[in-house]
This record gives sequence, C-alpha cells and structure tokens, in this order.
Amino acid sequence: MIRLLFVFVFILTWSTSTFGQFQVSENRRFITRDGKPFFWLGDTAWELFHRLSKEDATYYFKKRSEQGFTVIQAVALAELDGLQTPNANGDLPLIDLDPTKPNEKYFAHLDSLITIAGKFGLTIAMLPTWGDKVDKSTWGKGPEIFNAKNANAYGKWIGQRFEKKTNLIWIMGGDRNPKNAQQIEIWNALAEGVTTGAGGPNKVLMSFHPQPNALGSAEWFHQSDWLDFNMFQNGHCRDQEHYLKVSTLYNKAPFKPIIDGEPMYEDHPVCFNAKDLGTSSAYDIRKYAYLDLFAGAFGHTYGCHDVWQMFDSTRVGINGPHFPWKIALDLPGANQMKFARELMESKSMLDRIPDQSILIESDETPGERIQATRGKDYVFVYSCIGKRFRLKMGQIPGEKSAYFWVNPRTGEKSSKNNINNTGIQTFTPPTKGYGLDWVMVLEAVPDPKPEVKPEPAAPEVKPSPEVKAPATPITPSNSPEVKADIKPQAPSTTSTQASPATTPAEKIETKPQASSTTPLQTSPSTTPAVVPEVKPQASPTSTLQASPATAPTAPTANTASGNSSATTAQPNK
Repeated sequence: MIRLLFVFVFILTWSTSTFGQFQVSENRRFITRDGKPFFWLGDTAWELFHRLSKEDATYYFKKRSEQGFTVIQAVALAELDGLQTPNANGDLPLIDLDPTKPNEKYFAHLDSLITIAGKFGLTIAMLPTWGDKVDKSTWGKGPEIFNAKNANAYGKWIGQRFEKKTNLIWIMGGDRNPKNAQQIEIWNALAEGVTTGAGGPNKVLMSFHPQPNALGSAEWFHQSDWLDFNMFQNGHCRDQEHYLKVSTLYNKAPFKPIIDGEPMYEDHPVCFNAKDLGTSSAYDIRKYAYLDLFAGAFGHTYGCHDVWQMFDSTRVGINGPHFPWKIALDLPGANQMKFARELMESKSMLDRIPDQSILIESDETPGERIQATRGKDYVFVYSCIGKRFRLKMGQIPGEKSAYFWVNPRTGEKSSKNNINNTGIQTFTPPTKGYGLDWVMVLEAVPDPKPEVKPEPAAPEVKPSPEVKAPATPITPSNSPEVKADIKPQAPSTTSTQASPATTPAEKIETKPQASSTTPLQTSPSTTPAVVPEVKPQASPTSTLQASPATAPTAPTANTASGNSSATTAQPNK
C-alpha cells in the first residue's frame, strides 16, 4: 500500500511539473509546448512589473490576449530606475541594492501578475534584470550591481522562486551587448543560476536579448548549453535587411530556433529622428513580422513605443511617446498581428522552411522585398508593395494547385483559383503600392480519383403471391372442388406441367417474403422492373468570397506613395 502511494505521489508530481513544458522541437527550428507547436507572438512590456498595479496589469493582459498575443516580455529589475523607484505597491526589489537580498513583497507582486497572465493564456518571457545593472553604457540609470558571484546567487534564488510557474520563459541580457570577458562571465553565471534554481536544463527555456548586432545572442553564447534559442534586435530604423540576419542565424550550426525579440516599434521615432523621418506605422510593423517569419523565424515580437514604457500623463516620456498606454494598445499594428499568427497556425508549422530559391524575383531591395516560405503541402509568399512575382511550381505534390490572397491589413481572403502545378507561374496581387502588402497562399490540390462507374442494378424480383389459408379448414365435405382419385403414375424423365394452386374464391393479398438461401420461384407472368442507371455527379468546388482591399493611409514622413492597381491573377484554364 505504501509503495502504491509513493508511485501515485511521484506520478502526480511529475505531471504537475511537466505541464506547460516548453521545449525546442526535434528539428531544432521551432518551440513546442506539451509537444505541440507553439507560436510566439510577443509584446514588449518592459515596465509591466515595475509600473502597473494588479488592476492595470489585468486590463493589459485581457486586451493583449483578445488581440491574439501569446507572450509578454517583461523585466524583474526594470530599466527605468527599477532599483530605486518603487513599484505600484510602493515596494523596491532589493534591500540595500544587494542582489542577494531580494524583497519578497516586490516579487510576490510579480508572482501574482504571472498567475493572472496565465489565466488569459499568456506566457511571460521574463528578464531577471535589465542590462544596465551589469553595464550602464551611455544611457542606462543603473547602478551596476552585479558580479559573477552575486549574479549566480540571485539567479538561483529567482529561478527557485518561480520554479512552479508553467507559463514562464527566461531571457538573459536586456538591451546590452557584453563588452568584455567579465561581462560574459556575469551573464553566464546568471543563466546557470536560474537554470539550477528552476530545477535543471530540462525545466527551463532560455535566450538572451542583445542590442542590434550582426548575430544577436549567437555572437557570444551560441555554444552555451543554457541558450536554447537565438534572439536578436533589429532596432528602430526603416527598411533594414533584417531577413538576412534571420537567414544567417537559421543556417548557423548547431541549429537553434531564431526570433526577433525587438523589431521596429509601432509609433516609434524612425531611427530616433522623428523631426526628419517621422514615426513608424503599422505597415512598417507588418513588414518586419512577415519578412522575419518567412525568412525562418519561429515567431515574432511586436512592440509599441507608448506601451513598453507604460506611458501616461503622470510620467515623463522617453523619446516622445504620443499616446497613453491604454489608448496605444489599440493602435492598428497591434490589431493586425493576429493575422500573421492565424496564417502560420493554419498550416503545419514544424515542417516549414524558408525557400527563396522558388522565386525568380528573390533579391529585391528591402522596400520591395518578396519573401517565400513553404511546408510539405503549401507555399506562402509575401510581397511588400503588391509587386507581382514568378514562382517555380512543383514544390508541393499534385498536378494542380490552388492559390488565394490574404490581406495582412484586414485578414480577409480572396476566392481560390486552381492552376497547373508545373513550370513557372506569374502571380499578381490584387493591388500595388506603398503600404499595400499581400500574402499569397498556394495549396496542394489532391489529384482526382479515377471515376468508378456503378454496376448495372440487378432486375427487381417480385415474390410469388402468398396463399393464405381459409378461415375454415378445408375438409372433403366442404372443399370447393372435389377431385377424382389420383392414381400414382410411374416416374418419367419428362417434366410434368404443374396444376394451378387451389385457392378459395376471395381476393388474395400479396406480401413480400423474407429472403432465404433458397431461390424464389418466379411467376411466369412476372416481368422484371426496369431500373434507370444512376450516374455520379461532379461535386461543386467551393470558393472563398473575396473582400475589397483596404488601402493604408500614407506614411507620416519621408515615404513615397503609389496607388497604381494591378489585375488580379488569373487562373490557367
């Protein structure tokens, strides 16, 4: 009995600890949760733990969940004077600025917010600290409080503090690139401490958030056991060749999943120069998302300049925010990110690969880029400005393929068209111009099965009339017909004619008889009924209703607009 109780407790403990387990997929390209594909659609809410109350955080989580986000990136020791300015409850994170003396009241607030996020289906990607606590650089507040020893101790403590959370991913760094061996040692010590505290490498999923650089986290930690996937930052300039960075990291051995952890934010000063270049738009945000994903990223992080800092009228804004964070939650780009997630989740995710080789126009400039990705039975192609492109067919099975257009601005889909799955086909998006981006979806169409003609129907066989017995038994005295004596005759090789059945003079009701193993006797007067031949009909092909394209507003600054339309791609007959 004691042994059975032990086994039960072990199974219960194991199932609890592995629920919500994040892992790298077997092909080392994607992330899974409980063995199923997990699409990372993130939002940078760096000041979430530091500035928001439980009520405000609940409002934020609810909104982002409704918009289709799956991951929230937030920081324990926050960027904006997170060590010396109290949180919404009036608590500081550390006692005497000492990483080995965490204030439990502060971290209990984090605990409650992570729990609330989980109730909305959201995962927290948590940074134990912002990078300025290791290196203030030229703009951080600091102070610099970490060395390798206390970083490891703090890592063990915070890892163990949140060990039971199943909706948690860990991110080292915090907008900093290590400058020397000492700083690399600190980040390694922090990562190893978190891993130990959280129960070992099989219990955590971890990466590193750097500043813009050539290889992202891979520049320093690609060979580190604790780095499960690579993360990079594009920064906040327009039309960068970020997709090439994704491609480089995608092909770097040993293979690790790759994600852009900080692309261009919505409503951010372009290259930090709003005066001359204006601020970023939803179109800028969409381009980063689709080009990153189709180049091989396993997910994507969105960001909004007003939201990351949780700006409102009571605070001094950083780099000119325009809206209070609650208003900015509904900016167009934030509401359009779910269409990218819906697209990626609509097909098999774990077999998807980037493939520019299927495009004839595979090397366009960043502003006119065309990017392709494909799975075992589909192809996605993104055209930044609705520019037509030519595609090498035959990459997916079948003699025929079907294609349709997805509008990244609205999520609407056009009707489907069937085409030959051979040679080179030209595809022309429904509209063309600045801000008029389109996704083409090409699907495999199963080859038609050979027509099977039904066999001719067997002739209908009518049963012989059933002879009912009269109500009064027939005796020699009341028989309607008195027969003469019939003397037995010698058997003959010639068949004899049967005499008609003897029945009373009343209407005979006929009923079908149940089938038996003995063949039914057919009356000589019975003629088989003629059954018409039934020919199979072709099933109709359903199409999706096309919706009118929605043109974007012109960019606020330094952009060229174009409104020329193009003819919708015509299927080959």
